[in-house]
Amino acid sequence: MTASWLDIENSTIALTSGKARLWAILVGVNAYQDSRIPVLHYSAADCFALANVLVTATQQFPKKRIISHHDFAAQMPVREAVLASFAQVVERAKPQDTVLFYFSGHGLIEPKSKRAVLCLSDTQTDQLLDTGLQMHELLQQLDQCESRQQLVWLDACHSGELMIPGARNVVFNTAADETTTTILQLLRQQAVQNKGLYALLSCDQGQRSWEFPELGHGLFTYYLIQGLQGEAADATGVISADGLYQYLYEHITQFIDQKNQTVRRLNEQRLHMGEVLMHPEYPLQTPKRIVDGVGNVVVGMVVGMQKRAKLSPSSAPTPAQQVAPQPLEAAKTVTNRSINWRYWLWGWGTALAAGGLYLGLESLLPRSTDPSVSLPITSPITSPNDSSDVCNLNIDLTEPIAQSVLEPQIVLNRCGSQQPWQPVKAQAWLEGDPVWAVAFAGDDSRLLSGSGNIVKLRDLSKQEPSDVLGNHTNSVYDVAASPSHKLAATASADQTAKIWDISQRTLKHILKDHSAAIWSVAFSPDGSTIATGSVDKTIKLWNTSTGRLESTFTGHQDWVFAVAFNPSGDVLATASKDGTIKLWDLNGTELNRLTGHKDAVRAIAFSPDGTKLASTSWDRTVRIWDTQTGQMLHTLNGHTDRVVAVGFSPDGDTLASGSIDQTIKLWRSADGALLGTLYGQTDWVLSLDFSPDGKTLVSGSRDQTILLWQK
Repeated sequence: MTASWLDIENSTIALTSGKARLWAILVGVNAYQDSRIPVLHYSAADCFALANVLVTATQQFPKKRIISHHDFAAQMPVREAVLASFAQVVERAKPQDTVLFYFSGHGLIEPKSKRAVLCLSDTQTDQLLDTGLQMHELLQQLDQCESRQQLVWLDACHSGELMIPGARNVVFNTAADETTTTILQLLRQQAVQNKGLYALLSCDQGQRSWEFPELGHGLFTYYLIQGLQGEAADATGVISADGLYQYLYEHITQFIDQKNQTVRRLNEQRLHMGEVLMHPEYPLQTPKRIVDGVGNVVVGMVVGMQKRAKLSPSSAPTPAQQVAPQPLEAAKTVTNRSINWRYWLWGWGTALAAGGLYLGLESLLPRSTDPSVSLPITSPITSPNDSSDVCNLNIDLTEPIAQSVLEPQIVLNRCGSQQPWQPVKAQAWLEGDPVWAVAFAGDDSRLLSGSGNIVKLRDLSKQEPSDVLGNHTNSVYDVAASPSHKLAATASADQTAKIWDISQRTLKHILKDHSAAIWSVAFSPDGSTIATGSVDKTIKLWNTSTGRLESTFTGHQDWVFAVAFNPSGDVLATASKDGTIKLWDLNGTELNRLTGHKDAVRAIAFSPDGTKLASTSWDRTVRIWDTQTGQMLHTLNGHTDRVVAVGFSPDGDTLASGSIDQTIKLWRSADGALLGTLYGQTDWVLSLDFSPDGKTLVSGSRDQTILLWQK
């Protein structure tokens, strides 16, 4: 290809007059046929959203062709289809045209040849060169193309390194620095030879490309989309490659810095509590630009508006500030049974993350861009886990660009049962701080939550912002609603518990007597008494009406993490960091001591009939106890890290547990059998609760989100 320069004015005129055409090939891969390549959460959504925003950004270009290959598209991201698209563009593109290639997905280095390969959905790790898209193959295609302006945008999971640390059965001897050097040298060499090449990588060598659930996209592509929507436009409305790069660099680095400021605040809180383990800060992500000769390429135009003001990370547009799409209906037929799936996109003023659901990869099923399709499964699917007799759901909430709805990808895990998991309606809210506590406030429509030092109340029946019920001066660790539904109680690291009038939105009492952070709070079944458990190793009972301290129980040797009344209200259970569970009468007499956990007991819950008590522990187990005899009935194994939340369904048949391993597991309480695993939170699951009708499960996480899971 012969190098040629076009200044930005001539480039704009050529594209807007129709003398030049824009060609775009966009590829996004979530799921891989080779199970050794880890599933990604946002790549397909990235590709889908970018295609939509490009249509808008290039509406003044009468001649354009945008070809998308992603998991939800009619054209899947497989090698044959992607190469066919390249062949079409190479054959038809003219010198005055602009060609754009975008990729979001995994990249690998083939160990023997040390060649960089972009992984497509049918890529096999033992045949990388033959089944993936080699970088040198990609650049050869572009070199054969007559287009004088070529853009390459790479948003790989580790686009700087092109490695997958921890991938099962995939071992690479190439060091990260060598890998990074390989891909960067290749692009730099190509840029010298091909003066029309302009490459943008999501991160530099030694870095990783971050994904944050509140954005619904990879960080690089999120700001790429924002820039193409007009944030990166100059004073005349032109979006150029250089302007886009400068916008990306500024906003991505600011976003990471803001995240790290939050981490530092959390670490200060942990130090205050005497904890040793600190949250690591996010390493830097800086977009990389590779160019040697090409002019300032035009990639879009904003019509009818002036250049927007620069945004700080705190004012950067979040999905909640965008126009929320309408609900999307998708009918799927599985084993000859029709299931209606509804994905809601609800904004609550702070943020939302929903739209398309990503369900965990075990086998690839046909997909369509039509929101209503049928997926017949004629052969039984075997389960990867013999203990699971229903389909596990891996649900990741993604948010497409404004005024567009992401076609959902539905991929069922291998499942030995012919009875699929019930449909799930997913809603999510971004809180801005870890969500330590969630609880339904007496009915199915009201939800209490504690995040940071704020206590909130939501009406789930209305698409309105949440009400701030009140606040503490430090983190809120627990919330509870009274049986009458009129009061709420909260426990905090500020060493106080508070009682609130829900209907009046007023503070009734501040309970002060603990000498350290309060981890838990619970109402007695008649609502007359509140119990609190504290880092000071004590349990205290308070009069709900007066706020007066009535008694203090001592006996635990370490922090008291959890308190719970039995349904009849005559027994109080407490769980401690000392590894024990104690049962007390309300006079402070110890009735029984339950031992068996090998580490701190973090959460407890009585069954609705009071005959069983469930407990979770840092020893990674869930245990079910007979409350009359104190005998351990079942030990539930399955979580891979500390288990910190537990709850019974209202009928007592199902037990839910939440863990630091980022999963929620559902168990059959009668025999402890694992029913299924819910994936969706991207950090520790800190809290959960069933709705009174048993149809909804709510979870709160350190990822700062609240998710609703509904049958």
